[in-house]
Amino acid sequence: MTDLIDTVWSLPRNMRAVTESEFYLSSSSIEDASPWTGERGVYGPYVQYWIANITPPSARSVKKANEGEVTWRDWQGFVTRLRGTVGRVRMVDYYRMRPRFDAGNVSDSVWAGGAMWSDGQPWKIGGLPPYVTFADPVREGDDTAVLKGLPPSTEMVLSINDLCEARPNGIPTPYGNLYELVTTVRSNSSGQARIYVQPGFRQRFAAGDMMVLREPTCVFRLADKDQGIVRRSMGSIGSLTLKLVEHIRNV
Repeated sequence: MTDLIDTVWSLPRNMRAVTESEFYLSSSSIEDASPWTGERGVYGPYVQYWIANITPPSARSVKKANEGEVTWRDWQGFVTRLRGTVGRVRMVDYYRMRPRFDAGNVSDSVWAGGAMWSDGQPWKIGGLPPYVTFADPVREGDDTAVLKGLPPSTEMVLSINDLCEARPNGIPTPYGNLYELVTTVRSNSSGQARIYVQPGFRQRFAAGDMMVLREPTCVFRLADKDQGIVRRSMGSIGSLTLKLVEHIRNV
């Protein structure tokens, strides 16, 4: 039982498709309005956490022969394995899996003779490295850090709204460590850049710890026990929605 409690399940790649999604940082503050003037005092935010709402495509109950399509039974089984709000799942934001820089700098290429990877896909050239590292230590709660390992002297190397995931010693944490850039930055001649992020860093990080730029993930729990219920209709078609809330590090 302990192993199940400690497990963070990763959503399989073939289940990443969505028809609609929301993925955003929620900030909760305390507001106090004056009874005499009506002026509002705002204090906080006292907590910030990621929320993901996803609606996968409607699916059949049975796969076609020799096809790897996802069925509603796959989804229902995955949600059942989470055991309500106890289980944790690691997910990407489907619409921000790479930095904005890569959109204009990545191209497809193939091996000599036109060969591709075993899955029939070309390989990618250009763009940013899949990860960089912290140049200096950061403290818990800091909202800025210097990264190294970026292309040198590059304008807009990282852009506002890009996502990145911090991993101490290169190891994914069993809780959320996802951050959103709130400014666009340029790298210097040494390939370093100072970034500003929200939320503040969930923990301390040492120089050399990893910051993931490609397919950064966050760890979530179901928002409540009624999430992920499959609605079935004629033709054995099933549909569902999921609301997930970040699992924040226990202090």
